[in-house]
Amino acid sequence: MRPLMRLTAAIEATRRLGSRHHVDWTSDDEMGNLAQNFNEMQNRLENEQNELKLAHGRATDIYNLTPAMLFSLNAENMITAVSDYWLVATGYARNDVIGRAFTDFVDEHWHETYRARSANVNATHANICEVTVPFIKANGTSMVVLILEMKSATEDASGSISLSVMTDVTELKQAESRNHAQAITDHLTGLLNRQGFEAALDKSIRTADERETELACIFIDLDRFKWINDNFGHAAGDEVLRQVVSRIKTTLRPDDTMSRLGVTNSPFSSPPRK
Repeated sequence: MRPLMRLTAAIEATRRLGSRHHVDWTSDDEMGNLAQNFNEMQNRLENEQNELKLAHGRATDIYNLTPAMLFSLNAENMITAVSDYWLVATGYARNDVIGRAFTDFVDEHWHETYRARSANVNATHANICEVTVPFIKANGTSMVVLILEMKSATEDASGSISLSVMTDVTELKQAESRNHAQAITDHLTGLLNRQGFEAALDKSIRTADERETELACIFIDLDRFKWINDNFGHAAGDEVLRQVVSRIKTTLRPDDTMSRLGVTNSPFSSPPRK
């Protein structure tokens, strides 16, 4: 019974403590063979466990040392892991974010956009979805981030785990906004140009149709403007345009839109007054 008790004790110790206990027993009979096979099995399991720990450690090092904002979510969109670079870029401590919903760090007006990200499938990789949202950093400031998320990168006890990379595109978005503003703005007067006015007019018409209201569009032309340029110079003509625009603006409501289509044409659209 002694070898059997030792085998039972080794099994129980392995179950409770998680360590690989061996049976201290040798003999030439069947019990000796059983003890030897058990010890060999424990050795193989211990080697495999050590290899798994080593692989996990290497994966964790790669995850943390990669110069990118990496994070992982479970099926409930709870953060399960973040890279060291993610923490540096956002200013948070790891304990402050693990276990929290990712939407806790997204501007509240963009929660639905983030939740609907699975519909924005990447054109190159069908298993990757992408979304751009304002992210709130630890100091309270925001940065615009592009998130590429790979679904079901791995699994744990709670289900699938996604892997995401987050890129700060704040400066890119600001540059895009500046370029767009420049493209639709008349640089002399600061008004919308023809392209900008056409877009604003289309939007105003759609709004008027939805609300079943009317829309007024007025064109203003400056007479004898060429005479001013010819006799006083283009600098004087530019100043006249700026002064006219400034005076008209004082009569407009916040929802009125004014633009400059040509040298002397300045239309503006206005919804009906209540």
